[in-house]
Amino acid sequence: MSGVARALNLTEAAFLVAKSPNRFDVRYIASSVEVELSISATLAAAHALFTNRFADPSHSIAFFTHAGPVSATTNGSQIEANFPVLILDEIEPSEEILQAIDPSPSFVGRRGDDYVIQVASESRLKKIQPDFRLLDVLGMKGLIITSQAPSGKEYDFAVRTFQLQPRYGLDTPIASWAYAALAPFWMSRLGKAKISGFRHAPRSAVVSMEVDGDRVKIFGDAVTIAQGELKL
Repeated sequence: MSGVARALNLTEAAFLVAKSPNRFDVRYIASSVEVELSISATLAAAHALFTNRFADPSHSIAFFTHAGPVSATTNGSQIEANFPVLILDEIEPSEEILQAIDPSPSFVGRRGDDYVIQVASESRLKKIQPDFRLLDVLGMKGLIITSQAPSGKEYDFAVRTFQLQPRYGLDTPIASWAYAALAPFWMSRLGKAKISGFRHAPRSAVVSMEVDGDRVKIFGDAVTIAQGELKL
């Protein structure tokens, strides 16, 4: 699967196996490495299944992932995907984080080897240039930096994502699950169940979300740009 994703130059890909009508096992490849959850690839998979009638659009699709069950259904012109909420563990910022990212973060949390840093403003967020080599000593694999959006914006929060291993860069596998963690994070701070976020990246868009208990609904569109058959 990694070889196919590399050959097709896909940032995120979902590989599906049908179990029964509208029920699929799924594994995700993001930037040539396997990840437990990919929001973009799930929305694309649901679109492809509904459009090609591999799934009945009058019923929801059940995807079985490493992160737990995920469902997707049509919601007007959009697809509504339902993901498990991912919880962050708050930690004290290390000296490396203070030097490499921000001297006074509002929040520092982690999930496994991935870290989430909240900074004071979106303008500060856009200016940060992390010192990746300084962060290497923490064993950090992925980095999410987020901030509240200024009043008047069409979104509630902004986010940038970085990958530290196996190579430094932007537009990374960490973005595959970021909103499943950021939706409940910002809901608790803004007091809103329905929120939207904007990711500063080459592939960027405003994403709408709704938190419902231990689940987060993410709404999105998808367009088919190619269709074919692979012989492996």
